[in-house]
Amino acid sequence: MNQTRSGAEELASRMRTDTAEDIRKILGEMEMARAAAEDELEAQRLLTETARVRSFTVGLNVEDARAETAQTSSARRAKKPLKRATSAKKRTAKAKAKAVKPTPIGILKPRSARKAA
Repeated sequence: MNQTRSGAEELASRMRTDTAEDIRKILGEMEMARAAAEDELEAQRLLTETARVRSFTVGLNVEDARAETAQTSSARRAKKPLKRATSAKKRTAKAKAKAVKPTPIGILKPRSARKAA
């Protein structure tokens, strides 16, 4: 009975040491995984920051281009006088003036012929 008891105690002692070693190995692996996860997270932060800066600079470039376009177009507008739209009355008066009028005899002559006459 003593021999069985001592054998069981020896087996329990070996199991404790093996378990402690296994726990140390797992803790080491967990520490490495944590360090790798932190590195990955830092890389993700850098990529996010880079993307944010790029989008900001693209926005600035777009705003600069718009401002430059606005300045160019306003300079062009300042050089060209604005055209005024003709009113409906003027358009109808012009259309009536262009119409061919009958001659007293009833024969139509082209306008150029009337001016020459």
